[in-house]
Amino acid sequence: MKRSLLLFTAYLSSTTASMLAQPKDENSQPGPRVISSKYSSIPSEGNIDNKFGHTSIPPTDSLGGINDSIRKKQPSKETFVGRFVQHLQSLVSTTGLDVSRFETQSESLSSQLSVINHWRKKASRPQKFNDNFRFANKMFHAMKNSAKYSKLYTLSDTGNILVRNLINLNVVLFGFFDSRGLPDPYIYAYKNSVTRLNTTLQVWQNIFEDLEAVPGDMRLVFETTLAEAKKTLSILAGHI
Repeated sequence: MKRSLLLFTAYLSSTTASMLAQPKDENSQPGPRVISSKYSSIPSEGNIDNKFGHTSIPPTDSLGGINDSIRKKQPSKETFVGRFVQHLQSLVSTTGLDVSRFETQSESLSSQLSVINHWRKKASRPQKFNDNFRFANKMFHAMKNSAKYSKLYTLSDTGNILVRNLINLNVVLFGFFDSRGLPDPYIYAYKNSVTRLNTTLQVWQNIFEDLEAVPGDMRLVFETTLAEAKKTLSILAGHI
């Protein structure tokens, strides 16, 4: 997993370099057009190395019912939450979120998240569950957005590709946290990766801002997702 994070960062850097190095044929793609000649077309997304790797947690449908888990008292509630997060992480593949797997399991995952929220409300020491639930809930909904927008922004123009890359980045950034939702600065090349991702994010923002005729809905999605990515990277940078 640690090696994969570094490879993902390298992928983003190489993609950004390609953006800046190649001339833009404004008639070759539909959609928003680049104004400044210093920017170029963005190549189609390549494979993003599976930064999460494989986890030992079984598929959602084999985790066992929530009631069985409680009755057998195994795993513990804390362990269950950790495994829930690990399972979400396992749904991120070499090209971002595995949308098909996520959508197949989405209803079950949502139910499990509701149970975690119920535990949180009943906990005698709720702060730990508050933090764990917030992280799991945030990750789950980021994945829902990724699944939704991956079907809306499918064209090969600059704007569409930037939105897809940014949405994928927001999901991948969860890999810099442990299963408790805490930044993990012991990940290999953590500092270098976070620094490079911040730079990449700024380049993407500059390219997007130089597009003209951007649809309002695309701009809203990009700006909202950008703000979320910046917030996450700021949290990660605080642990460098």
